[in-house]
Amino acid sequence: MKLAIEVGQSGEPYRVSPSGPLAQAGLNALQYAFQREPVLLREGGSIPIVNDFKRILKAETLLLGLSLPDDNPHAPNEKFDLDIFARGMRMAAYLWPELTRQMQSAGTTKK
Repeated sequence: MKLAIEVGQSGEPYRVSPSGPLAQAGLNALQYAFQREPVLLREGGSIPIVNDFKRILKAETLLLGLSLPDDNPHAPNEKFDLDIFARGMRMAAYLWPELTRQMQSAGTTKK
């Protein structure tokens, strides 16, 4: 057997501390919208530009996934549950004031 590997697109890994203000705001918003304790999973995806945001703009990025295990993202039979969609909108509406509160508590914005 012979195996040839060609390097294609790549990106550096990106991680947000689960104890930082961004993650805490996201976790609080998720709990508000879904009425459940959020589960932290370290998963990957390919959004290489988030490292550029951090490196060039000095801006952290918060990525919140709402898909279910059986949603089959990017597959021919991909789906997204409408209840999850509605709760995701509720989470997003709650997230903005929660981000402000967390960032103020961390002393990263003016009150």
